[in-house]
Formats: sequence, C-alpha cells, structure tokens
Amino acid sequence: MPVVKPKAEGWTARLRAGPLWLVMWSLPLWAAVAPRLLRHKTPWLVDFKSVLCAAGRWNSHQAIYSASASCGGVNDSQFVYPPWVADVLGYPVSWLGEGAVLAAYACFFLAVLVFLFWLVFWRPMNGADRPARAPFLGFTSGNLVFVGNIAVVLQAGIVAAAIFLGAETIACTAAIVLAGLVKPIYLTFLTVPAFSTANWRRRIGLVVVAAGVVAGLCLSRLPLVPEWRAFVLQVAVDPHPGGGLLGWLGQLGVTAHPVLGVVYLLYAALLFGAGLVIAETARLSAAQRVWLALAVGVLLLPRIMAYDLLLIGPGLLVASQAASTFSSRVGERASALWLTACGLYLVSSLLGGVFQIGHSLALVLVAGGMMWLGGFMLAKVRRPGPDLAAPDVNAPAS
Repeated sequence: MPVVKPKAEGWTARLRAGPLWLVMWSLPLWAAVAPRLLRHKTPWLVDFKSVLCAAGRWNSHQAIYSASASCGGVNDSQFVYPPWVADVLGYPVSWLGEGAVLAAYACFFLAVLVFLFWLVFWRPMNGADRPARAPFLGFTSGNLVFVGNIAVVLQAGIVAAAIFLGAETIACTAAIVLAGLVKPIYLTFLTVPAFSTANWRRRIGLVVVAAGVVAGLCLSRLPLVPEWRAFVLQVAVDPHPGGGLLGWLGQLGVTAHPVLGVVYLLYAALLFGAGLVIAETARLSAAQRVWLALAVGVLLLPRIMAYDLLLIGPGLLVASQAASTFSSRVGERASALWLTACGLYLVSSLLGGVFQIGHSLALVLVAGGMMWLGGFMLAKVRRPGPDLAAPDVNAPAS
C-alpha cells in the first residue's frame, strides 16, 4: 500500500503556511525573548545558575536543600535535582570556576536549542511538512530559551539517541536513564523503547531495567536523597504543579496525594495504551514511532513545564496521519484539533494571568485527542471493513 500523507486543505492549510503565519505561531517565543535582549540586567539561565550555586555549596559542605540557599543573590530558582547532580558538577566548578562553567554551558545550551528547533521544525519528515509543523511553535515560550533548564539538554540527548542510533538500542535507553537520574519524571520517555520496532522481550527488558535503576537510586536512603525528595515536594510539586495532570486536577480542587496517584495510573494506562495501539495497528516506521513515543511521553509527565512541549508536535502529526489511513475524515478532524490546541495555547500565553487556564485546556484537548484516536483505531482493527485491515503507513526513517 502506498504511503498515505495527510492533505493540507481548507482553512487548516491556510493557517499553517506562509511566513506571516510562521511569525504569528512563534509570537510567544520571540515576544518574550526580544525584550530580554534589550534589557541587559534581565537574568538569564537562572535554572543552571541554581545548579552552579548548589555545586559551589556542595564543595563548601553547605546545605543544598534549603529555601534560603543562595549564592550572591542567585535565588530565583531553587535547586531541585538529586544530590549527585551537585556532586558531579562540583568538579568542573572547583577546577574552572563558576563563571567559566556558566559561559561554556551557555554556548552548549544555545547549540542544543538550535539542534532541537532544526530537528523538530526544519528537518524533513515524511508526512509532516514544515508548514504542518509550524503551528506547534505556539506551544513554545520564552522560558524555553532564557531559563536555561537542563531538561532541554536531557531531552536533546534522548531525541538524538532515538533518531540517530535507534529507539531499541542500549544507548537510547542509557540516555533515558541518565535523564531519569536528573529528573525522575523523565522515565515517561521509556515510551520510546516501548513503542520501538524491537521484539516484545527486548522492549520489556529495556523498560524494566531502566525503570529499576532510576527507581532504585531515587527511592533509596543514600545520603541526602530523602531530604531531596521532601524538598522537591515542598518547593516544586505542591506549589507549582505545572500543566500536566497534577495541574489539571489541582484546578479542580483535587490535591490529596493518594487520589492523585490512582487517577494518574488510570490516565497513564489509557494514554500509553492509545499510543501503543496507534503504533502497532498502523505499522509505523521506526522514526514515526519515535516521534509518537516522545509526544506520549510528554503528555504522560505528571508535571508538564513550558520547556517540555517542544517535542510534542511531530508525534501528534504522526497520530493524525495514522488515523487518516483508516478514515481521512478522522485524520482531518484530528489535525484540526491539534491546530485548535496550538491556537488556544498561543492566545493563553500572550494574555497571561487568569487566561493561562488555556494552557491546561489545550493540553487536555491534546491528551483527549490521542486517546480518541487510539480508541478509534482499536475499534477499526477489531471490526475491520473490506479495506481497513491494519493499513501500512511505513515510511523511510527521518
């Protein structure tokens, strides 16, 4: 069967193509960055500065998990990473000094951003041309650039390993383990090996080993690890639940941790299952599976921050393309749903304040849409029509 590509027709095509629309979709990004470029005293890389601060305090045998911990006034962002992050970074800080390490990181971070934007929005992808990807710029924000969060670097490592080395490789799983040891919630990106083209025994083995290593260390009673877990809940998770499931439920008044755990497990099972159904029933290529897995991995994050959403676009396009092989109408409706979510998130970012509830609504639309597509495709495979028996959308890797 020939590769089926989603058609860009009607109002959705007009809202995706053209340089003026490209500027519009990226408005939240450059509107936040441009003023900071003009104001020289505006702080940059505040997240990494908090890591440098913790590394310096570690070298000086001072407390790193304290709400009052600061270094020369750098207290805009608390250090919320495991103690081994401060320990490892403490070596280059002691050898080169904080200024040199910060300068090196700034250059490296800029290169990582360029790489990710090229990969997500510019590099050729089968079935997802550049105009189709442009609206997902609406999910970006200035925080992605000027906060300098090391999460962006971790994501780049996972994407690079998955795309260029293979989702089923030990190198890709190692990249996810490394990310998980810095940010444990990034274990949601184990969707990448789970959705890969490897046999099921290898998939399950990679997921179980990776999850076991990260959980074993992060749930241990190694020095400062219990203090780190308590501090993260105190200063990050509870007051700043983000835009994921924790944020959505918090806006509904659901804050009890046992209830959150049960609801999250149900949500994760439905979303993971939907993504797996899409990957298996449409027989996606290796690269398409990677992008789909990354999108599902982002949506599985219980606490989604602005810098997590850069990777979501290509996977959503893969999902709508897969659905279009069963029904062109469903594929077009899914594309329109993604476009609506992009627009809602963009408007919410520009208006700010109380209108930021639009961020949560946009992500609810996306997560609900992914579950809908998974359910639709599962129903079609279970009750196939004459020409609907698991069509093949296999395409060259990109």
